[in-house]
Amino acid sequence: MTAPTTPPYYGDLLGGREEGIPPDEGARWVVSDLAAIARYDPTWVWTERGVDVTLRTISEGHAGSEIGFAVGEVSGTIRLSPDESGYARVEVSIGGDEVLRLYIDRPYEEYEGHPPGASFNEKRVVDAPARMGKHQNWLQIRAEHWPELGLGDAYLSFEAKGWGDPVVEEDK
Repeated sequence: MTAPTTPPYYGDLLGGREEGIPPDEGARWVVSDLAAIARYDPTWVWTERGVDVTLRTISEGHAGSEIGFAVGEVSGTIRLSPDESGYARVEVSIGGDEVLRLYIDRPYEEYEGHPPGASFNEKRVVDAPARMGKHQNWLQIRAEHWPELGLGDAYLSFEAKGWGDPVVEEDK
């Protein structure tokens, strides 16, 4: 499976560089950034089904990270790694079999995900097939772009449970 044919773009949200962040640097940053989700928001809700999704960090780093997940009796892994294309590659596996692969960049405030081999307008005039909010507290995937899921044109929506709740530190 190959990356999208449209080049990735990582907007420079703080530095103001119009040309954005170089893709290899942007991909490593996204891998590290997304891996932190399991540490900070380990419980999510699959919105359409009302089912909890539990995340746990297996390994974490710029060169690659792995997150374990469990949804009821089903468990699997999410592997994040910089792809040679400049995208951050995400591979979701259940029982050792890959069930979903997407390529992520961050052209603006939201993360955008695309299926293997995708081609789209570089100006990003329509919503990406997969999107994650800038605060990493919601994720939406349009299943029609990943026919291997067998879900037709369904939307898969996930939200971090308890996101925004204050962190209470225990007295030491």
